[in-house]
Amino acid sequence: MYVCPGPLRFRTDAYNDTSLTLVYNPHSWTRISSIIFLDWPIGAGFSFSQNAEKYTSDDIHSSKEIYVFLKQWLLRYPRFLSNPAYVGGDSYGGKLVPLVAKEIVQGNELGQLDQQH
Repeated sequence: MYVCPGPLRFRTDAYNDTSLTLVYNPHSWTRISSIIFLDWPIGAGFSFSQNAEKYTSDDIHSSKEIYVFLKQWLLRYPRFLSNPAYVGGDSYGGKLVPLVAKEIVQGNELGQLDQQH
């Protein structure tokens, strides 16, 4: 049996050839941690924009936009500020992760968790 580490899993005993039922996973690692998934660049995965200009971006600009998103998210949910943070990625994320990490480090050094950025 495959054990799904996420918050939901398929209820396979209720499969009827037309649909699967999702149930909460009581053993999920998300019970003790949090994760934010970003589909980047815009247009990848489930991400989209109603502004066609947003679909073109270079890595430097993208890393700055991701950093702005993370700051705004933390300002909205300050209870997560004291949690350890890890930045990871796959595929093309191997290029963006170091740039985003650099933005975070520079912002932390400058004390830039404010609403102007």
